[in-house]
Amino acid sequence: MDSDNKNNLRRIVIAAVFAALVYSTTLIAIPLPRGNINFGECCVLLCGIMLGPWGAVSAAVGAALADITLGYMIYVPATVVIKALTALAVYFLIKLFSGIFRQKYTLPAIIISSVIAEVVMVGGYFLYELVLSQNLAVSAATIPTNCMQAAAGIIAANIIYAVLPGKIKHPIK
Repeated sequence: MDSDNKNNLRRIVIAAVFAALVYSTTLIAIPLPRGNINFGECCVLLCGIMLGPWGAVSAAVGAALADITLGYMIYVPATVVIKALTALAVYFLIKLFSGIFRQKYTLPAIIISSVIAEVVMVGGYFLYELVLSQNLAVSAATIPTNCMQAAAGIIAANIIYAVLPGKIKHPIK
């Protein structure tokens, strides 16, 4: 097997492992009156941070499979788009902020990028809920839970990324 095929196979396997991480961490949830908090969002951010554009596929597939497993079929189309966009946003924002901070993958760049990327998630589900319910109040009621989900994901992802050994922080080149 030539090196290009090896690299592609490696990327696919790592992306699949991350999809499984998103899926499994989404299933472990803390129920709340409106929704739940899980660590799937943490893994969605890590997909973007560590895998780059490949992470969008991992995030979308893992989260969509979790929605299917949990019986939230109506959210699957939104989840695919929102989780992919969240992972892409964190990746491209880190690249942007790394240029501003003149260093790759600085903690401030990752934190700021994670916060902005989670605005995509909160806003995306707000808009989807608005389309489904046709009711601004119902849609707005999802914002606090999604903000708590986002905050848990941001904190966990940044802690996990900070303690990872350098060699495994970017498995896909």
